[in-house]
Amino acid sequence: KRKGGHIVIIGSASGLIGLSDFHDGYVVSKSALIRLAECIKLKFETKNIRVQIINPGFINTNLISKKINTYFILPLDIAVNKIIKGINSNKFEICFPLNVYLWVKLLQFYPYKIYFLWINFLNPLFMVGIKCFICDDLLQLP
Repeated sequence: KRKGGHIVIIGSASGLIGLSDFHDGYVVSKSALIRLAECIKLKFETKNIRVQIINPGFINTNLISKKINTYFILPLDIAVNKIIKGINSNKFEICFPLNVYLWVKLLQFYPYKIYFLWINFLNPLFMVGIKCFICDDLLQLP
């Protein structure tokens, strides 16, 4: 029997914040993964099982390459390197790129009235005028 282990959960920075132009189910499921990681970290840390949650921002893939403001898109090779580096670290949460992560974390300190004003302001900066693109693309799969 092993004397420990390592669980890595892939979440998303979108699970940290509610963006109205994202598919609601995607945001909620990624948020649930973050809470799951927190719970199992507490449950398994005494059993020498390390738990990490990786919350990347937008990564340049075919799914989002033309649908997100390019300022917020991270090239795939850089994202892969950040994920590998994060897995090899002792950090619980690995979230990148830094500009997205800092905005998201900062917004969580505001009262909801101010939080929602900021979200309404930021939402168009992330998106380029499409709604539910993940759902739309998945429905068109062969």
